[in-house]
Amino acid sequence: MPLTVTGSSSAGGVGQLIVVLLVFVGVLALCYYVTKWIAGFQKQQTAGNNLQIIESCRIANNSYLQLIKVGKTKYAVIAVGKNEISTVMQLTEEDLRDDIVKNEPKPLSSNFKDLLDKVKEKNDKS
Repeated sequence: MPLTVTGSSSAGGVGQLIVVLLVFVGVLALCYYVTKWIAGFQKQQTAGNNLQIIESCRIANNSYLQLIKVGKTKYAVIAVGKNEISTVMQLTEEDLRDDIVKNEPKPLSSNFKDLLDKVKEKNDKS
């Protein structure tokens, strides 16, 4: 007995596609706002503590060097591995760059518009 499709319309398929896209956008928006809420909650939990990670550098798989601020004026470099944490050295404010001590973000080398202009110039030359 052969199967035949009867009564199929492209309008129904387009309607289903629109509904699926709306649900997808809704789920993405929900994920975005829940992530922002969780980040804010975690930030409040750690606010006011005496420990702060200033900078982190990956040196191998599951191994990092981290510069942490302890209290108001003490800094330490720690090695964080998969199963261990050890102190590498202690630093003073004089050993650090001024922008790190003042807790200023690193300036970006260029913004997106500058990068886009460079790409346009490169494409125009070729």
